[in-house]
Amino acid sequence: LDEIPEIGQTPERILVLQDFAVNAQGILTEPSMMGRMQGREGSLVLVNAKSNPAIPIARNGWSRLRLINASV
Repeated sequence: LDEIPEIGQTPERILVLQDFAVNAQGILTEPSMMGRMQGREGSLVLVNAKSNPAIPIARNGWSRLRLINASV
Protein backbone atom coordinates (compact mmCIF):
# COMPACT_ATOMS: atom_id res chain seq x y z
CA LEU A 1 0.00 0.00 0.00
CA ASP A 2 2.94 2.36 0.53
CA GLU A 3 3.39 2.50 -3.25
CA ILE A 4 0.07 4.32 -3.62
CA PRO A 5 1.08 8.01 -3.38
CA GLU A 6 -1.94 9.10 -1.31
CA ILE A 7 -1.20 6.41 1.26
CA GLY A 8 2.61 6.45 1.22
CA GLN A 9 2.72 10.21 1.84
CA THR A 10 0.04 10.19 4.53
CA PRO A 11 1.12 11.33 8.02
CA GLU A 12 1.31 8.42 10.44
CA ARG A 13 0.29 8.50 14.10
CA ILE A 14 1.00 5.84 16.67
CA LEU A 15 -1.66 5.54 19.37
CA VAL A 16 -0.94 3.54 22.53
CA LEU A 17 -4.15 2.53 24.31
CA GLN A 18 -4.18 1.67 28.04
CA ASP A 19 -6.88 1.32 30.65
CA PHE A 20 -6.57 1.53 34.43
CA ALA A 21 -8.76 1.09 37.50
CA VAL A 22 -8.76 3.96 39.99
CA ASN A 23 -10.53 4.35 43.32
CA ALA A 24 -12.59 7.36 44.48
CA GLN A 25 -9.38 9.20 45.45
CA GLY A 26 -7.91 8.70 41.96
CA ILE A 27 -5.32 6.17 43.12
CA LEU A 28 -4.53 3.25 40.83
CA THR A 29 -5.92 -0.07 42.07
CA GLU A 30 -5.11 -3.65 41.15
CA PRO A 31 -7.72 -5.32 38.92
CA SER A 32 -9.58 -8.37 40.22
CA MET A 33 -8.72 -11.81 38.89
CA MET A 34 -11.95 -11.82 36.85
CA GLY A 35 -11.11 -8.40 35.45
CA ARG A 36 -7.71 -9.66 34.34
CA MET A 37 -9.25 -12.75 32.74
CA GLN A 38 -11.70 -10.56 30.83
CA GLY A 39 -8.91 -8.25 29.69
CA ARG A 40 -10.45 -5.12 31.18
CA GLU A 41 -8.73 -3.37 34.06
CA GLY A 42 -10.66 -0.18 34.57
CA SER A 43 -12.67 2.76 33.39
CA LEU A 44 -9.76 5.21 33.03
CA VAL A 45 -8.73 4.92 29.38
CA LEU A 46 -5.62 6.74 28.14
CA VAL A 47 -4.31 7.31 24.63
CA ASN A 48 -0.59 8.15 24.59
CA ALA A 49 -0.84 8.79 28.35
CA LYS A 50 -3.62 11.39 27.87
CA SER A 51 -7.30 11.21 28.73
CA ASN A 52 -9.59 12.11 25.83
CA PRO A 53 -6.89 13.61 23.59
CA ALA A 54 -7.59 15.57 20.41
CA ILE A 55 -6.10 14.05 17.28
CA PRO A 56 -5.99 16.75 14.60
CA ILE A 57 -6.63 15.71 11.01
CA ALA A 58 -6.76 18.28 8.22
CA ARG A 59 -10.13 18.76 6.54
CA ASN A 60 -10.38 16.35 3.61
CA GLY A 61 -7.04 15.01 4.79
CA TRP A 62 -5.74 11.56 5.45
CA SER A 63 -4.14 10.11 8.54
CA ARG A 64 -2.66 6.68 9.08
CA LEU A 65 -3.26 5.27 12.54
CA ARG A 66 -1.24 2.50 14.12
CA LEU A 67 -2.98 1.27 17.26
CA ILE A 68 -1.11 -0.49 20.06
CA ASN A 69 -3.18 -2.11 22.78
CA ALA A 70 -0.95 -1.92 25.86
CA SER A 71 -3.64 -3.21 28.22
CA VAL A 72 -4.19 -6.71 29.51
